[in-house]
Amino acid sequence: MIPTIAGAAQAAGQASHQSNRDRLIGVWKLNTIEVTLHGKTVFPYGENPIGRLMYDTAGRTSAHVMKVGRVSSVVDPAAVTNCSESELREIADGYVGYFGSFDVEANVVTHHIEACTLPAWTGTDQKREFEFIGTELVLRFGPNKLVWEQL
Repeated sequence: MIPTIAGAAQAAGQASHQSNRDRLIGVWKLNTIEVTLHGKTVFPYGENPIGRLMYDTAGRTSAHVMKVGRVSSVVDPAAVTNCSESELREIADGYVGYFGSFDVEANVVTHHIEACTLPAWTGTDQKREFEFIGTELVLRFGPNKLVWEQL
């Protein structure tokens, strides 16, 4: 079926009537992470990071971000306990993941972190300002900007 102008307008109207929470629901693919330090933009996870962000209707969230090119010779997760310090650094460098629940108020989503690879985040609330730009979700906190695309 060929979409009509009226059909496109109806779809756009439905999107604008959805709550911000409803628009977040789903799985998002990471496009970029930018951090501004001392007036310069840096890419802490490289210029082509890999990541997924999930929000579900029950109020759960999960996020994983990884720098491309991480290396490790460890293939058995149980073997991590026997790794050298340099091997552990290779495993941890350039990866962060967490899960928990979320709440939305206006244009701020709060991630209530239950567990995280960054121990200091476990048990904390991480607030993110957000906006939808076209098909992208932009999250901001401090000097950080993450751009996601819905899958």
